Amino acid sequence: MTELPPIIVWNLIEALSDVADGPYQTRLWQASEGEVSTFDEALESIFGDTGIGRDLDKGSQVYNPDIDACLLRLDKQMVNLGEASDWDPRIILASDEIVAIRQLAAEILCKIIRIEAIRFRMSDPSWIS
Repeated sequence: MTELPPIIVWNLIEALSDVADGPYQTRLWQASEGEVSTFDEALESIFGDTGIGRDLDKGSQVYNPDIDACLLRLDKQMVNLGEASDWDPRIILASDEIVAIRQLAAEILCKIIRIEAIRFRMSDPSWIS
C-alpha cells in the first residue's frame, strides 16, 4: 500500500463525506446561487482531483484490496447513475441508486478514517499520554 499524501487523504475524506450526506447533496445540487455543486463535480472530487481514479484504473493499490474494490464499485455506480439520468440532479436525487451510493460512500469513509487513525497513532504515540 502506498501512503497517500495527507492533503489527498483530507480531500478524499471531504469528498466522500459530501457524497454520503443526503441533505447536503440536496441543498448543493439543487441550488442556483451561493454554494453550488453537482453530481459530476462530486465524482470528479473523489476520483479525479485526488488522482485515485487514475491509480485504480492502472491497477495500483490505493489503500487495500477491500477499500479499493469499494472505490471501484462507487465509481461505477456513480458513473452509471450519472449517465442514466443525463446528469440531472432532480433525477439523481429521486433515484433509489443514490441511496446505495451514499451508503457505499459512508462505508468507504469509515474504513479510510479507521486506517488513517491507526496510521496516526502508530506515527505519533505521544498523543495518548
